[in-house]
Amino acid sequence: QSVDDSYINSAVLRLTWQMNSKNKLGAHYDKNVKYRGHWGLASNTSEESAAIEDMPQSYNASVKWTGTLSNRLLAEAGLGLYTQQYREIYEPELPTSPGLAVGVFPTTNARYDPYYTSLDQTTGFYRGAWRAGNIFHISGVRNYVTSLSYVTGAQSLKVGMQYQDGISRQSDLYRGDIDQIQF
Repeated sequence: QSVDDSYINSAVLRLTWQMNSKNKLGAHYDKNVKYRGHWGLASNTSEESAAIEDMPQSYNASVKWTGTLSNRLLAEAGLGLYTQQYREIYEPELPTSPGLAVGVFPTTNARYDPYYTSLDQTTGFYRGAWRAGNIFHISGVRNYVTSLSYVTGAQSLKVGMQYQDGISRQSDLYRGDIDQIQF
């Protein structure tokens, strides 16, 4: 058994502005802040072997212009942004240097150093440091769209284009050896 000390806070804003009878501007913003105090906790993982996952920055934003160019022609252009930054970090109660503390697996009484990730092969139970290390994730996407629609009473034609680019970066920082210590 363990405590679920997670939360998500979300805020959404949507605005529409009718600039004049032929032009409209719409905007949307959605921000999320997430925290998981024991990410990766499972039946075979002790609380200190979980990670803290926090997401200080995560949002979606978009803006779209719609304009009536004539009684048969409609133009649209927009920009969408998505960004997310989060990290998975070691639990704070773990020792900051090897050899400062000794732990014992409950079933097999095998000793381990909690500074490292430790796996008891007999029981399949993890103790010690989060097995993925300190991980920092940064990602973002930009989406550009434009279209032109031609409408008659019975038919319509729409042409447009979309361009998307983005980034995705991850850095992993491990304590000591990156291999698991097995007993």
